[in-house]
Parts: sequence; structure tokens; C-alpha cells
Amino acid sequence: MAATWGLVVVTALLVIATIVPFVGDLLKRRSERAIVASRTVPDMNILRSRLEGAVARLGRTDQLSRRTLEQQERLCDDELRMLAPIIEVRDASLKFTNKLFLVRHLLTFSGQSLAKAVALAEATDIDSARRRDALVRDARRGYQAALLSLDAAEALLPASQRLIAGEKFWDRFARVSDERENQAAAILLQDEKITRTGRGASA
Repeated sequence: MAATWGLVVVTALLVIATIVPFVGDLLKRRSERAIVASRTVPDMNILRSRLEGAVARLGRTDQLSRRTLEQQERLCDDELRMLAPIIEVRDASLKFTNKLFLVRHLLTFSGQSLAKAVALAEATDIDSARRRDALVRDARRGYQAALLSLDAAEALLPASQRLIAGEKFWDRFARVSDERENQAAAILLQDEKITRTGRGASA
């Protein structure tokens, strides 16, 4: 009987010895994903907003002057610089990094298309105008594809690390920003009223 219990104890210890490293690795991976999310989600959301803006602007073909195209080309360079530290974040999975590399490739493609479109911005012949419009469409398609790839990269992160109390980071950011500005406007308006009545002048 003692031998049987001894065997049970030894077996239990072996199971524990096997499970503990597994649990430790699991917790470590969860911690790493949380760190990656905290380092990347804010900038990814800001970058997403910029990409959405680019898609909208490039879709307004009747407003695409040379100046507008030049500005968008500069913004594309800014967005590539914004993307660089997100790609370089430590402890990210290879799949996550792969999708961000795709975002960089697509933004680079859009930037090149915009540069060529700028060169044709003031062309008046039909062929050049058509070529310019095609380049703008290429740039817009690249931006949209980059946006989809950025969303796919963020989807790889745990929902618990992408959301704040069930709310998307950007949605919360926009909501709280609006609330703070409205609160500030109310305070400043009250200050103005107090000043106009002559009260608070000595404060």
C-alpha cells in the first residue's frame, strides 16, 4: 500500500514538474503580448486615423491640386516614420511583424505613386492627365490596403490588451478628448462671464 502511494506521489510530482514550466511559458507569452500591445496600440490607432484621412482625401479627385498631392506625399513620409518604431517593438510575433512590413511596403508604394502624380499635376494633355489620375488611384488603393493590413496586425493582439473597459483605444481617445474640450470650453466661458461682471478681476 505504501509503495502504491509512493508511486502516486512520484507521478504527481512529475506531472507538476511538467505543468509548471508550461504555465510559466504561457504567462510569459501573455505578459509579452500585453507589453507589445501597450507599446503599439496607441500609435497604431493614430496611424490608422491618418491612413483613413488619406483614403478620404485622395478620393476627392476634383480637389486634388498639385499642392494637395505634394502635401499628401509629405504626409506619407511622416506615416512611414511613424510606422518604423512600431515595427521595431521588441517581443512582437513574427506574424505581427510580417503584417507591419506589408503596411510599410504599401505605404512606400503609395508614396512613389504620389511622387509621380505630383510630376504630372499640372499637365494639360489628355494622356498625362489620365496617367496622373491612375497614379492617384494607385496611391489610394495602396493606402486602403495598408489600412487593412494594419487592422489585421492589431487583430493579432489579445482583445483584453486592445480594449479599455470594452472600448477601442481610438474610440475612447476621441470620446475623452471631446469631453475634455467641452469641459474646457465651459470653464473658459464661465471665466469670461466672471470677468465681464467684474468679479474675479483681483484673483
